[in-house]
Formats: sequence, structure tokens, C-alpha cells
Amino acid sequence: MTYPDPKVDAFLSERFAMARFDSSVERDLARRLGAVWTPTLLFCARDGTERHRVVGWVSPDEMLAQAEMALGKIHFAEGRWSEAESRFGAVAARGLPETAPEGQYWLGASRYRQDPKSDGLREAWTKLREQWPASPWAARVSYPRVQG
Repeated sequence: MTYPDPKVDAFLSERFAMARFDSSVERDLARRLGAVWTPTLLFCARDGTERHRVVGWVSPDEMLAQAEMALGKIHFAEGRWSEAESRFGAVAARGLPETAPEGQYWLGASRYRQDPKSDGLREAWTKLREQWPASPWAARVSYPRVQG
């Protein structure tokens, strides 16, 4: 698979094994994968478990953020908290409205997993609520120390 932007194509090619299929021909496969619209990109862990999904066309900057998010989710699921934190921090730092709030949310979760006694979760989620208060990710912040 190739992506029309060279930076995105390089990022994806270096970090993921990619496959492409025509959903109008491979209808059974599309149905099994839940690919009901094109393009649908599935980001999976090495064992094939889906960790992130992007549906529809997104800009090159957004695709880079989505791919970074996928890596963060893969690291998080594998218990690689520091690597997940780094990926989610990069997503949040991009500041894109579609991905930054989610990246900030998972940044806090990664920090908590590394050290539940630190203020990392509270700091990340406080920033989430301040910078993106209307996002669905800010609405998910329910940790008592963040609410007060």
C-alpha cells in the first residue's frame, strides 16, 4: 500500500506491514473486518488484534497523527507504558483537533500505568479539560483527583 504523501508513506512503511484489498471484490473480507466505507485503515498488533481504525480520507498531517496514535495504542496494550506515553505525547503536541484530545487522554493513562502515585494522570487530564473542554475525551475524564 502507498499513501500519496511521501512523509506519510515513509512513516507507515517503516513501522507497519501494510496490505491493501479492493472491498468491492473481496466483500467477505471487508465484511469480516467491518470495513463498511473506503478508505478504512486498520492498525493491528503483531498478533492481528486491531488496535486503531481510521475511516475516510484524512489529511497527511492527520494521518501521521493517527499512525502515531496507533503505535501508542499498540505499546499501551503490550504494557510498554513509556513508549506509549511518548507516542501519545507526540499526538497531543501536534494539536490537531481530531486526535490531540484522545492523545492527551491516553498520555495520562500511560503515565498512570507507569506510576499510579504520581501526578502524571491528573496533570495530563487537567490539560485535556482545559485545552479541549468540548471534546468527547474530556467528557471521559472521571478520575476523582481531576474532578476536584
